[in-house]
Amino acid sequence: MAKVLIIGAGAREHILAKTFFKSPQVDQVFVAPGNEGMIEERIKIVPINIDDLKGMVDFAKKENIDLTFVGSEEPLVLGIVDEFKKAGLKIFGPNKTAAQLEGSKSFAKSILKEANVPTAAFSIVRSLSEARRALVKHDFPVVFKLDGLAAGKGVSVISSCKQAEDYIVNLYKNNSNTKLLIEEFMQGPEFSLFSLVGKNNTVVHTPIAQDHKRRFDGDKGPNTGGIGPTVRLLKYLSRLSKK
Repeated sequence: MAKVLIIGAGAREHILAKTFFKSPQVDQVFVAPGNEGMIEERIKIVPINIDDLKGMVDFAKKENIDLTFVGSEEPLVLGIVDEFKKAGLKIFGPNKTAAQLEGSKSFAKSILKEANVPTAAFSIVRSLSEARRALVKHDFPVVFKLDGLAAGKGVSVISSCKQAEDYIVNLYKNNSNTKLLIEEFMQGPEFSLFSLVGKNNTVVHTPIAQDHKRRFDGDKGPNTGGIGPTVRLLKYLSRLSKK
């Protein structure tokens, strides 16, 4: 019987833990750092900080963990997969280099551009003056995206010059070198499709999911980290998955 360690502290990690318990091959599931909502279940909470990579490796060794599954983005960007592999431990997740696709929006956009993948027009700025110059090239509404991880809350849709000026002045008042992505606004449904690539170029696609990020009903209010994703069969997306 296998022992599984899940890294993260949110609802995503909670449902992952419950899903692992459905397997007849799994008898123990640990979550680090977990949350109080998991305590009543069979899940074992491990009080290790999400950025304590050495602590995670040491715990996995001590408990003879068979598989570690990383749910949270932060430790992936910090290189937890690389550290586990150095220690000879099995772990599921992208390495530090690949995790830059999630950890840096500007890096992801540069990869898309290099690979000639269609993407919204964008500018990358690092100062108030650069932001003002870049805004001249964009029509409103325009999208502002903080470059790094922001718990799903780093994106703002800006509808006017005044709103844009207020945003960038406030941003660079105390964060002089913050990298900001200014991007063309595109209307349409948002969805996620993950593909798992194995040996011999085997590819398995996960079901297509839609996250619902706005705080209020009717797709109104500020973005959150995610009110809740749904997995459903969408006709216009089923064609995409076949491609």
